[in-house]
Amino acid sequence: GLCCGLTGLCYAELGTRYPSAGSLYIFVARALGDYFAFVVGFSIVMDGMISVAAVAKALASYFGVVLETFGGGLPAAIVDFDLSAGFSLSLLAPGFVLAAGLANYRGIETATVVNNWLTAGNMVLIAIMLVGGLAMFEAEHYRPFFPNGLEGVEEGAALSFFAMMGFDAATSLAEETRDP
Repeated sequence: GLCCGLTGLCYAELGTRYPSAGSLYIFVARALGDYFAFVVGFSIVMDGMISVAAVAKALASYFGVVLETFGGGLPAAIVDFDLSAGFSLSLLAPGFVLAAGLANYRGIETATVVNNWLTAGNMVLIAIMLVGGLAMFEAEHYRPFFPNGLEGVEEGAALSFFAMMGFDAATSLAEETRDP
């Protein structure tokens, strides 16, 4: 958490110092040159592709569960098709990626409206989960406190670093701001 917070502060400083589109790529190009900027740019693109694929697949799985909960449903081959042990394919996930791409293509205003609605829905769901969790709270659920040991904590911390893409996305929009 501390490293993630410090990284966010570094991105904020660089975003205000160099308010131009391009985010980390621009920062590295100005500081270290084009070769290192290319390596960083390639890493950002790969990170984005992996993150988008993971989020789209998870969204497709959640969408399938929600449809099943309300009596509908899609064929399993569309939502989550098992290829082999540990690997699966979702034919629904590319549709979510295309929908997000279309919102971005229509412009920053459309993307902002979609993002605001999704964030509001996310906050409502978090509030429902908190209220439901408090209603079912039992202290014995926290014994043992680290049931998976330090490895479980490290895996959870690694998952939280998906937030790093958010830092980079925010700094890449620095040129769009009126007074960074």
